[in-house]
Amino acid sequence: MRINALAIVFLQILLFTALVAGCQTKPDYSAVDVNALHELTQKPEKNMIILDVRTAEEVEAGKIDGAITSDVLQTEQFAAFLAEQDKDKTYYVYCRSGGRSSRAVEQMKEAGFTNVHNVNGGFQAWTANGLPVDQ
Repeated sequence: MRINALAIVFLQILLFTALVAGCQTKPDYSAVDVNALHELTQKPEKNMIILDVRTAEEVEAGKIDGAITSDVLQTEQFAAFLAEQDKDKTYYVYCRSGGRSSRAVEQMKEAGFTNVHNVNGGFQAWTANGLPVDQ
């Protein structure tokens, strides 16, 4: 009888663990390494957009060549910017280190963008790897 009670407790713990694991949310986007993005910029696809979501002051210090900019912290302007963009293009989104770009990517997904990638480490990782910067 004691073994059955232990088995039931074990099964309950196992079931609870499985339920909790199933509830974990994962981001609904992929991430890309700065070196992989740099390789993509060497032969850019026509549908590829690099989006810098940093502040204007941060962009003044340099950006990834060819990137378009829209400050995600300017909520209304960023929403208006997104409304004007082609949702079917491929977007590579970066900020200083990855936090704001993650938020921007989530907003883009919610707005119906279908192919959005967060750049791991953002502009800091880009410059730390010695990759070229547009001044």
